[in-house]
Amino acid sequence: MGFSIETGISAFTVFMQGLLSFFSPCVLPLVPLYLGYLSGGLNTAVRTGENSEKNKDRLKLFLRVLFFTVGIGSAFFILGLGASAAGSFFHEQRMLFARVGGILVVLFGLYQLGVFGSSKVLGSEHRFPIRLEKMTMSPITAFIMGFAFSFAWTPCVGPALTSVLLMAGSAESGAKGFLLIGVYTIGFILPFLLAGIFTARLLDLFKKHMKIVRYTVKIGGVLMVLMGLLMFTGKMNDITGYLSSAGQKTESGKQENGKKQDEKDASGGDEEQTSGKDTSGENASGKSDKEEKDQDSEKVRAHMGELKDQFGKSHKLEDYKGKVIFLNFWATWCGPCRSEMPEIQKLYEEYTAMGNDSEVVILGVAGPGIGQEGTVSDITKFMEENGYTYPVLMDETGELFEWYGISAFPTTYMIDRDGNLYGYVTGQLTEDIMRSIIKQTLEGKDKEETMVIIEKENFSVSQICSSGQCFRLDPADETGKVYELTAGDRYLKIEVAEDQKKVRFYCTQEEFEQFWKTYFDLDTCYADYLSLIKDDEYLKRAAGFGSGIRILQQDLWEMIVTFILSQQSNIPRIKSMIQRISEWYGDKKETGEGHVYYAFPRAEQLVQASEEELRALKLGYRSKYLCNTAEMVAEGTVNLEKIKEMSYDEAKKELLKLSGIGSKVADCICLFALHKLDAFPVDTHIQKVIDTVYAGKFPFEKYKGCAGVMQQYIFYYDLKGGKK
Repeated sequence: MGFSIETGISAFTVFMQGLLSFFSPCVLPLVPLYLGYLSGGLNTAVRTGENSEKNKDRLKLFLRVLFFTVGIGSAFFILGLGASAAGSFFHEQRMLFARVGGILVVLFGLYQLGVFGSSKVLGSEHRFPIRLEKMTMSPITAFIMGFAFSFAWTPCVGPALTSVLLMAGSAESGAKGFLLIGVYTIGFILPFLLAGIFTARLLDLFKKHMKIVRYTVKIGGVLMVLMGLLMFTGKMNDITGYLSSAGQKTESGKQENGKKQDEKDASGGDEEQTSGKDTSGENASGKSDKEEKDQDSEKVRAHMGELKDQFGKSHKLEDYKGKVIFLNFWATWCGPCRSEMPEIQKLYEEYTAMGNDSEVVILGVAGPGIGQEGTVSDITKFMEENGYTYPVLMDETGELFEWYGISAFPTTYMIDRDGNLYGYVTGQLTEDIMRSIIKQTLEGKDKEETMVIIEKENFSVSQICSSGQCFRLDPADETGKVYELTAGDRYLKIEVAEDQKKVRFYCTQEEFEQFWKTYFDLDTCYADYLSLIKDDEYLKRAAGFGSGIRILQQDLWEMIVTFILSQQSNIPRIKSMIQRISEWYGDKKETGEGHVYYAFPRAEQLVQASEEELRALKLGYRSKYLCNTAEMVAEGTVNLEKIKEMSYDEAKKELLKLSGIGSKVADCICLFALHKLDAFPVDTHIQKVIDTVYAGKFPFEKYKGCAGVMQQYIFYYDLKGGKK
């Protein structure tokens, strides 16, 4: 369980997210500490009163703050490397960096307290290669500290940063992605720079209060040690539950509050996110790590009880079966809560307007009398004064807060259609993120529910991938077990089982039945075609070698463009050309899991391209053919829908009217798009076999109605040289 954020926000919004991240609860309160450290040692001007020295100190301070912010920005940009090896390493090891940074902070703090002042080991330049007294006053040190602190902050600044990083990773280009990160970083570090400039003016205050100076260094040292310990232990980020498993959090909350745990509600989860782990190998729930991991996939039943809202209406979980619930815990005194409430109200009005067709329920939860919170009347008055009409459940006993383990405001839980917890996010949410987590919960299903498993004779994804009929089917990893396929505007992940017999289609059963079954021609018994090969030894070997090949039923327009591009080219180059025109002219799409792909451009989109533009995409002489063909199809000179109803001979004749299409290309289109199995494309591979094996004449009469299938067996066998 958990969320992956998908957003589409403007540059201004990204800047504001960066600016607001500075004011997060784990950044803003510590700003005096950072600036106190950065200004440490700049006392010469105070003691002497010399303006020249004072100006130098101000410049030194600004340089330290500047390098500190550069360190922060560097960490953000490294995290923005995304799927690269470096980006993955730094992202996965950010806790390690936080701990290393914690050690550095403790070390500098102790030095500032004078702990190492009398140490012969640490005080000797020859025995200890790092001169701490120099480093505490160095812009390089400021850079290192900014870099280290950033890895402690990244979970704390939460959804804003992660949405920006994910959006950057899916941007149309690397430059655009890094620009978004840059805008966010500027928003985040700008207050630091302003604070640094303001801090420089405090030197005049120190001049008047000399006694303060001697204590500020010591106080700063103590705070540095405390800060370092928080970073090392990870406690600095305890206020966030960012993108965590809902099961983990509720489990933790129930354990901490002494609630009796029902066995069927145990969620398991990631041991790193479960507090209270001891050396016995058991975590906070009292179960072993293995037991917890085994339960990770189990669903966690949500809890609501029966609570009344500000209007006196009762709400129970059972009332909303079949709907997704957006459950937001908040408080009237909470600034981030108040900031996100207009967006919640907007969503409430939108879904309420749908009436009974709405699949989403928006609910708030408040705790009258809990902590600083006022009474039910106070909360109701607050809602009325601000024009908020969405229901807020009044948890007067604190039972709901306790069950969910609420320790920070706001915290939002998502509950799926079946009343199970889907995930949670702690911290203020933007409208984009709200919509994202709602969408994910609406679409979120178990793996089993979004996966169709088939076991089919004479069906091999790897052989189809290499057969030269589909150029948007590719291996997704080095194992050769996972494949990615883009067909038109659809995306499909395919996984081949270890035994090579079962194939997993990652789609719904409905999508499989309505589209992919036909696409892969899975209703056809290819054993019947194989049985027709009797006294042809070459074809027997070829068919046996490529027996898993099936004739795909692909989109007609996509095949027209594909095989125009295929002329006098090889498979890798064809794939590359198709990818370029799709990225340039096709619609950008994103799966529920955040995978970005590009739909094949429609004729109406491709007709907008000039010949020069297509040549710039390295399509060569084919650019002219593509422009002319796109225009003919877009204007209706050649009607593709009518072609689909024609016989093989009629369809081929009509296709020959299109620019750049000859007999061989027309046969490819007829075979791989129209499923005209009498089509027999003849290229250099096929012609060589016909000349050498069949004395220049293939026995079409033996394979009437399936000659195209035999062509694929021959092509694949010749292409692969009889080698797997």
